[in-house]
Amino acid sequence: MPKNEFPSFTIRQGVIVGVYPGANSKEVEEQMTKPLEKFLWGFKELKKWKTYSESKDGICYVFTELNDNVTDKDEFWSKFKIRLQQFKSNLPSGVMALIANDDFGDTSALLITLESKDKTYREMHNYMTDLQDHLRTIPQVANLRVYGEQQEQMGVH
Repeated sequence: MPKNEFPSFTIRQGVIVGVYPGANSKEVEEQMTKPLEKFLWGFKELKKWKTYSESKDGICYVFTELNDNVTDKDEFWSKFKIRLQQFKSNLPSGVMALIANDDFGDTSALLITLESKDKTYREMHNYMTDLQDHLRTIPQVANLRVYGEQQEQMGVH
């Protein structure tokens, strides 16, 4: 009997993360998590009974799983991510990021948020760049992404 040393398998889970800085857990639940759950119920490809959420101060997580009859998970997640970004416009303007992650494999994920009351966007960008440079030196780190970064703006009166 042939044996594959590294057998392939399909991971059907996904997590949707919403970042809403400054909002307490109740505001996150009412203004972001509940509308996001209603949005998810419109997808017949998702197992509703395996979908659950967590709302915390400034952030929400929605964990979900694809139905067994979905044959091309990459196609679904690609279309889903486009619709998710369109849906983000229905949420309060304070929602900085709405991200769907289906890229699990044998990896761990860490979400780091950065905010400051006295630093400029440029200073925070520089800090984030330095942090990324340091994290890239760790051999086990394979993938870094930045979401929701605010661009510095200047107003002239």
